[in-house]
Amino acid sequence: MDSLKDTYFNRNAASVAMVEFFWGLGFPVILESTFLQIFLKNLGASDFLIGLVPSILIIGISIFPLLSSYMSRNHEVKKKIVLNLHIVSSCSTLFFGIFLFFVKDTSLILPVFFISYVIFSLCIGLTFPVWLHFLVKIFSEKKSVQGLSIMYIAQNIAKVIASFFIIKVVEAYSFSLYSAAWIFLCSGCFFLIGSLC
Repeated sequence: MDSLKDTYFNRNAASVAMVEFFWGLGFPVILESTFLQIFLKNLGASDFLIGLVPSILIIGISIFPLLSSYMSRNHEVKKKIVLNLHIVSSCSTLFFGIFLFFVKDTSLILPVFFISYVIFSLCIGLTFPVWLHFLVKIFSEKKSVQGLSIMYIAQNIAKVIASFFIIKVVEAYSFSLYSAAWIFLCSGCFFLIGSLC
């Protein structure tokens, strides 16, 4: 079985590297930046609400993996579960970006953002154990570290590229709703493209 996995190593490594590259393009907006905090501050969010953002994410990735592990334990083939969870996470960000283009009542932005962010965080939490189990299944024991290294290198390169993109958009349009809409829309699209890889 491991020899068969090694036969498809290059294809599998390239595929998961593509997934993580596109997700890496979106992560600086949603996870690993001050963009969200500044975006929310410009909308008039209180310090409590801004502080709630990392709490929501931490709850999502701390509690929901336990639920996911339990719910997916009897599913031998996890590919469909992985795909569905990735798509729901992607769409929550994508639809928030679209919403920002068309919103008329700015008082709706914060509630819709938090709904979107809760969905994203819960789905990411649900995704982690299934995704990691999926990765272990497609790489042999001998090549799993190599496969995961390629994947994370691709993700980190993408994060650097995305950070420059955010800087350029913010420099050009400041923190307008228009620039934020483009940033969230692009992040959601990158997540979705990555999910389909």
